[in-house]
Amino acid sequence: MRTVNISLPENLAQRIEVLLAQKEFVSRSEVVRTALRVFFTLEQRVDPVELVPFTKKPLIDIKSELKEAGHDSVFVDSVIKGLKESSVYK
Repeated sequence: MRTVNISLPENLAQRIEVLLAQKEFVSRSEVVRTALRVFFTLEQRVDPVELVPFTKKPLIDIKSELKEAGHDSVFVDSVIKGLKESSVYK
């Protein structure tokens, strides 16, 4: 992976620190990579993207939906474990 240094306004840097403190991401690099992926995905779309608010679902429902979609148990368990560790499900 290539290393790129960036400068950020203080307010953006503080928001990244909040995400890290909430354990939403494990590193600043992960935050920036995710933001860039979202940006480039949205930029490439011809049709407007409708962003919908997040609605918290019971983990058992998410687990069932993932299994019904054909995902293997290792993947499903890793997703559920990650969600349990997120600030939304604590």
